[in-house]
Amino acid sequence: MNEFYTILNSFGAMFGLFLSTAFIFRKEGDYAQKVLGASIMSLSFIIVTNYMSLKGFNTPAFFIRGPVTYIYWPLFYFYVSLMTLEMDRLRLKSILHFIPFALVFGFRIILWFTEQPDDFFKTALEIESVVRLFYGWIYCILMIRELLKYRRKIEEYFSDIEKVNLMWLTVLVSVYTVIWMSGTLYMAFRFIGNSMPQSFDYAIVFLNVTMVLWICIIGYFAMTNPGLFRKIHVMSFVIPSDSDEKKNATSLNDNFDKEHVEKLKSYIESEKPYLNGELTLSMLADAVDMQPYLLSKLINSSFEQNFFSLINAYRIEEVKSRLSDPENIEDNILSVAYSCGFRSKSGFNATFKKITGKTPSEFRNEMKKRS
Repeated sequence: MNEFYTILNSFGAMFGLFLSTAFIFRKEGDYAQKVLGASIMSLSFIIVTNYMSLKGFNTPAFFIRGPVTYIYWPLFYFYVSLMTLEMDRLRLKSILHFIPFALVFGFRIILWFTEQPDDFFKTALEIESVVRLFYGWIYCILMIRELLKYRRKIEEYFSDIEKVNLMWLTVLVSVYTVIWMSGTLYMAFRFIGNSMPQSFDYAIVFLNVTMVLWICIIGYFAMTNPGLFRKIHVMSFVIPSDSDEKKNATSLNDNFDKEHVEKLKSYIESEKPYLNGELTLSMLADAVDMQPYLLSKLINSSFEQNFFSLINAYRIEEVKSRLSDPENIEDNILSVAYSCGFRSKSGFNATFKKITGKTPSEFRNEMKKRS
């Protein structure tokens, strides 16, 4: 077990350093990738010092393992914020996120170089560990919040979100959360007592294995889709900032509301823009001569839906209409879905089931029985 763990740990640390270096220094990489690279590098140092601690090299672990975690969290959070368009670059105020690192590092230097009673030394580190635990959960919550906010944002502007939904980033954040759950488990064992074998602390092993897994997942994504970790720059053109839109937008009133609702319904039902799989809010706004921000507000208030839900509801009705037509009764369901604006099988099936309560095949079979 020890030998396997040594190999796994060495692989994780070396692969993490290689991956981080590639992200930071690659010529075609963008700013977000460099931030991710710095995050992976800090995590690699934590893996190394965790292993050194198990092998009895406590001094490097004392000065690196604890403090560096206060660097890893903000860096990965910054990467999530960059990818979800909450920021375009790190700002001067971003340094504030690293104040805990400076405080903890300074605190540990004082503890190390001043003579303190053993009980005080142990208690001080336990308190700092609890602070670190809660600090990590704060960043988990912040990242989940950013992803949920991003999901709501893209559903306001895109009729198909599979290419921009950052599902892979959700996976990374989920694994990150599992990593911190394992850290919480480790802390729980520490406070319960010395019930675990001192020769091989399985809580630290589990923590390290999950961190290696996280790095391997990033490596897999990087090898299968090299451009995946770059910021989707086209998004900044499709999605204007809230301040820019609100600055140029007029306010809605009841007359305006009713007039444009009828105009919007008439246009959608007659021109069927939803058949275009790449339809965006901006494209529809241009077609009905409205500002995107106001059109989004109109859809939210009058239809009680976002743009994504509205357009896909029309697409499902079109699919149902075509599948109900006796002339199309033998047509391939997926071909019909694609012709109605859907661009993926999974997206179509999920939307159809959500709106109708049935699978496309179940609906088709019902239509066959009726005809």
